[in-house]
Amino acid sequence: LIHKKVECLEKNVMNEAKSADENKFDGMIDNLVEMEMMSTILLDFQEPIKQKIDSNLQKFKKKHGKKVTALYSVMSHQSNAWANNMVQSYSIFKAIAVSEFNKLTASFGIDHVLQKIDGIGDDIKTQKKKDILRTFFTECKKNYLALVKQYLLPPETINLTPLISKIKSIPAEIQQRKEKVIWDMGTKTKAVELMSHIFALWTLQNSASYFEVEDRTN
Repeated sequence: LIHKKVECLEKNVMNEAKSADENKFDGMIDNLVEMEMMSTILLDFQEPIKQKIDSNLQKFKKKHGKKVTALYSVMSHQSNAWANNMVQSYSIFKAIAVSEFNKLTASFGIDHVLQKIDGIGDDIKTQKKKDILRTFFTECKKNYLALVKQYLLPPETINLTPLISKIKSIPAEIQQRKEKVIWDMGTKTKAVELMSHIFALWTLQNSASYFEVEDRTN
């Protein structure tokens, strides 16, 4: 009986998916959510039902391509908590979620950050200190973008070994004594270089997400 119900819901999902070209996803989402609820309630059937959900989402992506982004947007903005949870749970939505998060955080530029920095301490509030931070940020961002452009390749061909080796070597280039650390300009410059390399490595380790959504218009 359960298998028949799941098969019926699967058919409904694919039938309702035909409306994707018109950006109509309500019927499809209703059936996906019902399958998700069944997988949560019927623990003995949880794994196979989730596999079927994932399989149907993959079929949808293969047939409708960019419409996955529209489906993600509708599901993530619904008042239905089940639909919200699904966009966080299934791998097909991971790259889109990363892209949306990056878009959101990118909207907060350095000026916004410097405006909010007042609560940290009096020393950092001066315009001179803020200008120094802005300069370091600009340099870090410039280095970061150059590194990402230099190393960015699909996961199966990307080689991050030289980047990792450079990250390990930068601290050794900073001459300091453990009992007395001096934050001179040379040390600060190396710190910025190190940060840009670490951020680039983190981004490049998730390069699969980039290649999944690189053809998005937004």
